[in-house]
Amino acid sequence: MTAISIENLNKHFGAVHILKNISLKVEEGEFVALVGPSGCGKSTLLRIVAGLEKSTGGAIRIGARDVTNLPSMQRDIAMVFQSYALYPHMTVAENLGFCLRMQKRPTNEIAEKVREAARILHLEPLLDRQPRDLSGGQRQRVAMGRAIVRNPQVFLFDEPLSNLDAKLRVVMRAEIKEVQQRFKTTTVYVTHDQIEAMTMADRIVVMDKGEIVQAASPMEIYSRPKNIFVAGFIGSPQMNFVNVSVNDKGAASLSKSTNAAFAKSTALPRGDYVLGIRPENIALQQEDGVPAKVTLVEPTGAQTYIHTRTEGGEDLVAMVDAGVVVRSGEIVRVKPSTSNFHLFDVSSGERIEFPRAVA
Repeated sequence: MTAISIENLNKHFGAVHILKNISLKVEEGEFVALVGPSGCGKSTLLRIVAGLEKSTGGAIRIGARDVTNLPSMQRDIAMVFQSYALYPHMTVAENLGFCLRMQKRPTNEIAEKVREAARILHLEPLLDRQPRDLSGGQRQRVAMGRAIVRNPQVFLFDEPLSNLDAKLRVVMRAEIKEVQQRFKTTTVYVTHDQIEAMTMADRIVVMDKGEIVQAASPMEIYSRPKNIFVAGFIGSPQMNFVNVSVNDKGAASLSKSTNAAFAKSTALPRGDYVLGIRPENIALQQEDGVPAKVTLVEPTGAQTYIHTRTEGGEDLVAMVDAGVVVRSGEIVRVKPSTSNFHLFDVSSGERIEFPRAVA
């Protein structure tokens, strides 16, 4: 059974068309991440699924029920917000049990569910505290616990970790994923952080300008992006893009750095393309490769990002091991991999599939 089914969903704010014929199916127990640039419509889509916004057209089903026109409280969902949305005058225990008290559940049932949620999220020592006495990570755990006690059909997360520091985000990523796997609850998670999406989701839905551009597994999105937009959005540092021209002999060379042979593949017809190369697929060579000037060096610990500019004016970023030492202003030779690259149509930006050259 499909846990969430969205069919031809539209949303207008006045004359602005925010969501454009969105159709998406989220399977029972699946963890789906919605990603995309600011203003792409991902949070609006989540709020419509939650019943916090009205759609302009289309239908939403959760399980076997059409919930398109149902209020949020009747949809059997639990939503965790970026702002935590805790009641400041209540203790942690009272916040955890609030929704159950509103449902007039028995006192002993409420106490049992609150204890269980507190145990799972390591909140037992904090049950008598109020939100003002908690750290950001502890507040987010309470917000998650409030969702857990309801035992909903669907978890909805709206950028829940964006207020946390980098170290705590890593910890909370693991905890959210662990909770989702424990309960096997269908989850839709909105984030602007592609690392969150890649590490947590079973499937990533990339959105742009109110439309779904690609929906696939994290590795499919990374290794076979549908178009230039997806290729550039997923991956950090982002994919390098260079114009290439293929001549009659099947030799592809960088259009501006004409002295640099890139690959030989008779499978590529004559023409102009956009070549995509991920930073980890560019090597720094001593002898062969394209001459380039180092413009910036970014150490990150295990890897270093080397920003370069070729003699022809292309900007290329290489990701190398931390042991590779270069300095800004130094001339190096960058050599793209002849097997790990992507081709895109110059006009449409769509991915071009082709037989790989034999080494």
